[in-house]
Order: sequence, then structure tokens, then C-alpha cells
Amino acid sequence: SVSYRGRGISRRGRRIRRHRSVVGDRAFIGSNSNIIAPVSVGDDAYIAAGTTITDDIPARALVIGRSRQIVKEGKAIGKFKLI
Repeated sequence: SVSYRGRGISRRGRRIRRHRSVVGDRAFIGSNSNIIAPVSVGDDAYIAAGTTITDDIPARALVIGRSRQIVKEGKAIGKFKLI
């Protein structure tokens, strides 16, 4: 599992809460995708290029979201070769 923790942004000396997003094992995130924290991406999930992620993604789901996020559970199986 891979996780990213961004720095809190301060404004006039005040700290703003940090949010954490978690990406599962073997998840594929296409180029130019945006992940709006806090979300979690499940294992073997497949996120199409240019997608904006605003909700949690279950394991083995295919996500395509040009205008609104669409989650299709169980559709990412066999989409890419596991090493």
C-alpha cells in the first residue's frame, strides 16, 4: 500500500487540517488524474486517464470520470498484466 501525506497549508499563522489519501496495491492511476483528498483507492483498481477522484474506490473497480465519477465494481480484472 502506498500513501501520500501532504503538508498542511497555513494562513496567517493558522494550521489547516491535513488529509490523507491511500492507494492500494497494484492500483493503476492514469495520467492527468486528480485525487481530491481524503479518499482511498482499493487494491487492483483501475483509474482512467484524466479522471477526477472525489469518492472512495473499492478494490478491483474501473473508474472513468470525465464529468462525473462512475465506479464499476469488479471490471478492472484482466485490464493490465500483473508482474
